[in-house]
Amino acid sequence: MFLPMLSAAGFALLWMRVIGRDRRRSPLNVQPFHFPGESLRARLDDLSEKFNEATLIIVVTGPVTIGAWLALRTQDSGWAQTELRLLDLIIWLCAFAFLCWHVVKLFRTGRTMRQYREGLAAELAVAQYLQVLPEQGYRVLHDIPGQGFNIDHVVIGRSAVFAIETKSRKKPHAKGKASAQVEFNGARLAFPDHVETKPLDQARGNARWLEDLLRRELGAPIRVVPVLALPGWYVNLTREGAMSDVLVNNCKVPNFVKQDRFGPPLTAGQASGVRAALLRRYEIAAAEAAGRKAAIGGEQHVA
Repeated sequence: MFLPMLSAAGFALLWMRVIGRDRRRSPLNVQPFHFPGESLRARLDDLSEKFNEATLIIVVTGPVTIGAWLALRTQDSGWAQTELRLLDLIIWLCAFAFLCWHVVKLFRTGRTMRQYREGLAAELAVAQYLQVLPEQGYRVLHDIPGQGFNIDHVVIGRSAVFAIETKSRKKPHAKGKASAQVEFNGARLAFPDHVETKPLDQARGNARWLEDLLRRELGAPIRVVPVLALPGWYVNLTREGAMSDVLVNNCKVPNFVKQDRFGPPLTAGQASGVRAALLRRYEIAAAEAAGRKAAIGGEQHVA
């Protein structure tokens, strides 16, 4: 009864061990640009492994527990001939607690995966809206690595750089025009069923970080405008919302990157410098990831 499960588990562990010890390098020496939602894809891959692991454990917990209990019961001893005793209760309580722990883990991982998939779909939608800009001479980059975070999209516009933070929010069950509208008054986002402020703070924080980075890299200030993209929503701006430092819209028609109201137009040299600084972030992130992978591999080798 145990042989098939043990064989499968042993093969899976052996395969993971072989993959982990593979020190061969990729023949490609070109670091590609990040695609939209690259960070979310990586997180989804990690969560998928955890989800599959929890599912496998839940599936085998019952048979393994029953097999272990029957193995003890069939022993030629006085304990095997008695009725349910404390040891039986301990075995089944431990198995039940172990099962409940992994069921909770499964649900939490599944919920997070669903949120990431919705976020990925929103980022891809905004990226699709922005793809018309390169044809008009504007430069667009996606998933810029920061320090412990990422900026979903960056557009080098006419007179400023735009740091776009994308958020996915579900609409209410009730249909109608009102259910698809969100009001922005400069301080908060009023959805039909709730109010939020944290996405605005996140967009501002991303823009500040990018502005500081460009100042260090270029040696001169470059204005970075925070943008909060809410794909699929109709954004109603109050007077204060229209004057806010954060642009809130669905990015379906990204004409804001063409406006001159953010300052004097960027020169060709400034635009090229911004693009080079952003591309270096990809290289730095790739080097850091390779360093972490090498450190983990070294620890496994030592172990």
